[in-house]
Formats: sequence, structure tokens, C-alpha cells
Amino acid sequence: MIKSSTKVSLALGKANRKKLIIVKNIYKYKIVKDIGLVIQFHKNDLTIEGAKRLKLEIIHDTDYEPNFSFLIDLRKANYNFTEEELENYGNFVSEKVKLEGLKRVAILTETPEQVVKTTIYTLNKRVDPTQYKIFSTLQAAICWLQINPKYLQHILSEINKLEDD
Repeated sequence: MIKSSTKVSLALGKANRKKLIIVKNIYKYKIVKDIGLVIQFHKNDLTIEGAKRLKLEIIHDTDYEPNFSFLIDLRKANYNFTEEELENYGNFVSEKVKLEGLKRVAILTETPEQVVKTTIYTLNKRVDPTQYKIFSTLQAAICWLQINPKYLQHILSEINKLEDD
């Protein structure tokens, strides 16, 4: 259920001494069967390879159903994909994920760069634009996913658990 990797980076400590800091790149998901939702959470550096591995893990999870909606939280992710990489990932998703019956995919973003890259992904000719929408708030995303607003706190709690674990 959890995919994560690590990245090592340097930061300056007290008195300009170099200090080694380990930053985890987080790729996690949670399937919430009772509301038919897959929550994907990404933090720090997001790579195409990591995203592909996570997507494969989700579709092979015994709790996964192809008619579930997806909520993909990219707000704490850094990614700098080329248009070609985004197109290749879109092709991968449409080939590997059974898109028949897929309800909707809400993508949470925070920065203008995230919105631009996500928009480029949704413009892939193999991605149905009626199934994907970009949001800056969780409330708007779950409304569009047609999930009862009473689940807002539960979904927020699941996202926080994914970030903290």
C-alpha cells in the first residue's frame, strides 16, 4: 500500500557547516471502499517511474475496483516532466488502468506550475477530458467527484495519515 523512496540533499547547518538531510519522496495511496475512492498522495520529488509503480500497485490491490474515482493530491509534490514524459504517462495509464467504468479523477494542485503540467497531462489525446479536473481545494474536488460532503473530514484525515506515515 505504501511506496516511498529517499533522496539525499545537503543543507547548511549552524556556522555554515554542511549537514546531511534525507528527504523522502512519498508515493502512497489509500482505497476507501465504502465511498468508492482511491486517494493518491505524493510528496517531494515525483518521478514518472515512481508514479507508474504506484499506479500498478493500486490496480493490483485486491480492494481496487475499476469504477472507483481517484483523488490525486499533488500539492506537496515537485515535478518537472517534459511534455513527452507526460504524454507517455498518459498512454501508460490508459493502457494499464481499466478506464472503462472509471468515474472521475480529481487532481489537487497548489502552484501555477502544477496546474500547467497537470493541464498538459489532461490534454493527452488518450485521456478523456470529461473524467479529469484540476482543483485547488479538497471541498471542490469531492463535490465534483460526487462524494457526499459528510465524508470531507474522513478524506482529509486519510490524506493526513498518508502524509504522516
